[in-house]
Amino acid sequence: MRRGLDWRCRARPGAARQGFSYHREREMAGSQFVKSNDTAILEHLLRGIAEGEVATYEQLSEAIGRDVRKFAAGSLASARRIMERDGLHTGALANEGIKRLLPSECLDKAGSHVTRARRAAARSRRTVETTDFERLDDSDKARAFALSAQATAVESLGSIKTRKRLIGKAAESQSAIPLAETLRLHGVE
Repeated sequence: MRRGLDWRCRARPGAARQGFSYHREREMAGSQFVKSNDTAILEHLLRGIAEGEVATYEQLSEAIGRDVRKFAAGSLASARRIMERDGLHTGALANEGIKRLLPSECLDKAGSHVTRARRAAARSRRTVETTDFERLDDSDKARAFALSAQATAVESLGSIKTRKRLIGKAAESQSAIPLAETLRLHGVE
């Protein structure tokens, strides 16, 4: 790139001279996301497989003309995210490929996300607990106590014991459980 030449000018020749930047044009259009060709190809291929079926990494790589794991991991992640917004969930199978998930497998995936959040909350709580409070000012101490309380709440609400209580309540009501009821079942009034 030459000095003084903004990348926006290269993307849309003459845009800067007209007083209309590429960024402004994209803001006016709404989303700044532009799907790459690789993402579009991978999304199309993944949409084409049936629930429970697997698209191997070899098939995905052949579709875009290069190794998807080495050179197009971001495009594959984008394709999976786009599909998830449409309610089409996928899961990665180690050294095999991408699987379109069945509804029961979607619940397993959601449960693993809750478990990951609980573990992250526990790490956050431990970080706060091992912080040297003597060296914190009053505002930072207040922030530490708030973070500790948040992390503890997420950690305890994500426990297996709480999940079993909530499953029992959901089975008996056959509907979504309001937050107030969730907290009551957890012992918070």
